[in-house]
Amino acid sequence: MAVGNFTLYNTGKEALLTDNANQITWASDTIVAVLLGNGYTPAATHTQWSDVSTNHVTGTNYDPVALSGKTSTRSGGTILWDCDDINFGSNVTVTAKYVAIVKRSGGALTTTDQLIGYCDLENASGSATVSSTNSVFQVNTTAGLFDL
Repeated sequence: MAVGNFTLYNTGKEALLTDNANQITWASDTIVAVLLGNGYTPAATHTQWSDVSTNHVTGTNYDPVALSGKTSTRSGGTILWDCDDINFGSNVTVTAKYVAIVKRSGGALTTTDQLIGYCDLENASGSATVSSTNSVFQVNTTAGLFDL
């Protein structure tokens, strides 16, 4: 599916670019994609899972998915963070507005897990969503996930 632009949360950007206690190591940290509903109002100041968790969607055969094939490459003054296409499964029934990327610290998402960024899955109109009914739900990352 075609998606809107990826937006980094303020602390997600800082964690990717700095070497401090909240640093994100893209290649080795567990990074997951989660789906959020159209009730979510994005804010650059959101920092952790508890800021978005009430908008986490539920569905049949849907669970957050760990990103695989994560790479980051620099070209000139730009760094591109990439991963394999994000595949939530082949028999998924779910409706979502956003996909959020989160650094997960343990086996399940916790309130303090670190938000990295999000993108609008259907940017044709302000409240439009995308749905899957017992079929494949996948976010394509052909051109990379995000750059900075």
